[in-house]
Amino acid sequence: MPLPITKGPTHGKCNICTLPNQKLTSDHVPPKGTIKFPRMKLHSIIDFLEASNGMPKKGREFQQGVKFRTNCESCNSNVIGSQYDPALIKLCNDISNYLYSQIARPTAATLLTQPDLVARAIAGHVLSIGVEYFPRGEMGEALAQFVLDPNSPPPKGL
Repeated sequence: MPLPITKGPTHGKCNICTLPNQKLTSDHVPPKGTIKFPRMKLHSIIDFLEASNGMPKKGREFQQGVKFRTNCESCNSNVIGSQYDPALIKLCNDISNYLYSQIARPTAATLLTQPDLVARAIAGHVLSIGVEYFPRGEMGEALAQFVLDPNSPPPKGL
């Protein structure tokens, strides 16, 4: 099974708003500002499930996360990047700080977050995966509406 394409054309249809002929920008997955990953290896789910020893041999390595050139600048920067990613970044970093703390930790932690913004950020990044990934189906359309309209409720079944 082929791996998702990450570097698509410089202009095309945005994976989130679906406007055609847009200048496409790269969406960082995970977003910049979260915990740093020295290297990531991207596998197809089929290769992963078929691997005899639990880890497939194939895959593509990336430094500091994967970037998908799939979103227009407005969706990438003005919607996901400025409205939603700060909450996701804060939550990821708070969890990382808790887990890597040198101080004895309690068995449970309470972290302040904004679940609505975190859910919208994750939905936006999920939609960003895959160059020219259309059609995206009912759930994809519902996720796009959820990301683009900050007043919309989460899709049923999310």
